[in-house]
Amino acid sequence: MTALKYPNKKKRKGYWKIYDRARIKDFRKVWNFLLEIIRKLGNPFPKKDNRGRKPKLDRDFYAAICILLAYFDLSLRDMEGEVPLLTDETLDHSTIEWWFEKLDEEYIKKAAKFLHRKIKKMFKKAEYITDSTKITTTRYAKILHKGQETIELICLKLHLIIMYFAAAGILSIESLYVTHGDAHDSPIFREELVPQAQFQRDKRIHGDKAYFAEESILSCEELGIKTNFVPKDNIKHGLILKRAIKEYDNEARKQFRGMIEGLFGGTTIENGNKTRFVKDGCRKTHIALMALSHEIRTYFRALEHKAQSFFVLFFRQPPNYIKALSHLCANHLET
Repeated sequence: MTALKYPNKKKRKGYWKIYDRARIKDFRKVWNFLLEIIRKLGNPFPKKDNRGRKPKLDRDFYAAICILLAYFDLSLRDMEGEVPLLTDETLDHSTIEWWFEKLDEEYIKKAAKFLHRKIKKMFKKAEYITDSTKITTTRYAKILHKGQETIELICLKLHLIIMYFAAAGILSIESLYVTHGDAHDSPIFREELVPQAQFQRDKRIHGDKAYFAEESILSCEELGIKTNFVPKDNIKHGLILKRAIKEYDNEARKQFRGMIEGLFGGTTIENGNKTRFVKDGCRKTHIALMALSHEIRTYFRALEHKAQSFFVLFFRQPPNYIKALSHLCANHLET
């Protein structure tokens, strides 16, 4: 009998129980939650004037339909068949696409931030990680390469900064940005991701060689964040980069840097890291909605993780359980 090539690893205790109880695939639960969030954030389709025909449904419903389409990776025609089950009305797939085009990417970021703030209140110890992943499309474009015209698949890029809460195994999105597939990571990191983020001071942020640049390191240090980027070889090292090399912790990088791949693996499973939309604006909206969908699933799991923690605490220390529960309820009412 031969030994297993990869011995079984210990899974986090209660992981699958939390996953099942979170009901992240419950169609009705997700729909009701989306309506609740949209009503708190305000409608992304504000009525500017009285021209045109009155919408068949309330504008909140159109926003929820667009998000639900990306959450369950449905096509426009699939979503057309689901609408009567949710609203008792019918919508043509072209109407759904028209509202999808109007959905603002900034509103999606606002919704992701809203959920991220709620998750941050539940957990304490965390590490920041940054990376990007390619999102493919279904279209090809002619590209001039070394004097010859070639045809390549059009790709876009999802850039992220996440918070990894090791105790719960939670990956929550701090900031996101969508670009064309050829965009370099470091300029996007310091010009788009860092200004969006609301960092907790004295935390570390991990990244690969693409982020090892003097400007990127300074942009983090100005906000009180310690950088742990993989050093580049064969480049001129000034004082800031030499200090970054000296402080670089390879063991911490091995421990935390790869955690963000869990998020990208999740989007691959749920959406295939592919967008079927043709218009560039719709593609970027769809990719941003992939990130928002991850944040919604994370929020569901975070709530179940805290519920299980309170349940265990109740049997071990009932007084502490009551105190913690009242504190959580107070925070929930405030938000």
